[in-house]
Amino acid sequence: MNPAGVGGSHFYIPPEVLTVGSVSLTGPEAHHLRAVRRVRPGQPVALCDHAGRTAAATVQDIGGRPAARPGPGERVLLEVTQLQCHPRAAPELIVAQALLPGDAGTAAVSLLTEVGVDTLVPWQASRSVAEWTGERAQRGCERWRATAHEATKTSGRAWAPTVTEPVTTADLIEMASSVDLAIACDTVAADPLGRLLAGAGAPTSVLLIIGPEGGLSSEERTAFAAAGARVASLGPTVLRSRSAGGVAGAITLAHLRRGGSADTAPNGPNAPSGPNGPNGPNGRLGG
Repeated sequence: MNPAGVGGSHFYIPPEVLTVGSVSLTGPEAHHLRAVRRVRPGQPVALCDHAGRTAAATVQDIGGRPAARPGPGERVLLEVTQLQCHPRAAPELIVAQALLPGDAGTAAVSLLTEVGVDTLVPWQASRSVAEWTGERAQRGCERWRATAHEATKTSGRAWAPTVTEPVTTADLIEMASSVDLAIACDTVAADPLGRLLAGAGAPTSVLLIIGPEGGLSSEERTAFAAAGARVASLGPTVLRSRSAGGVAGAITLAHLRRGGSADTAPNGPNAPSGPNGPNGPNGRLGG
């Protein structure tokens, strides 16, 4: 996905700023370049606007000594020499992640972003320990979006995932009925996810539902099934909720994006090959 000669991770630059020629990187990104990466004029830098465009640039000027803390006045002058546009990958992959307490939620968001999920939906499941209401919901969404932003940079994706507002089970039931394929991942399911996907055809939109640590309630299972959702297992072992979504996403993308995609992490250059890779027998968990 990245321009030739540039590493896997990148620096964020707003879409309205990115263009061929001279551009300025400002604020925290400029501070990181100067104070952490300690770049020098002439060094290559990878850029991305998180809206489908990546660029190869060269550092032109870093100004004076970097400030002790990131500030709006910091600036790095770059020369963009190569600009690439990357189409959105198909199918669209949406993951409804049950709310998790503490850092478990952000860990799940980071992994889902690295895998290549397109949309993250915070879900207030009946067994979720965490509860997002009022200001807590706003802070939770902001934290998830900041986590997805950073994970997009480190994973080298061209498109940042969308993090929606929190949804209720009723909202999720409606969502399940509107996509081509909805799958609730559940430990009590008999069919492995890989086997289900092998017969799924070519859906344009896929919704994966990931429950909390206590799993889905019987009422949720019944409601999702009534909305047309399938139920699938992720394998013989029990996964923590914070990792189950990433595993399910990787399996799904390995099956449905086999043609290759500029924004698909599981089939990227850093994906393991052989039996433990996403296309190997051990990589198809539950399949």
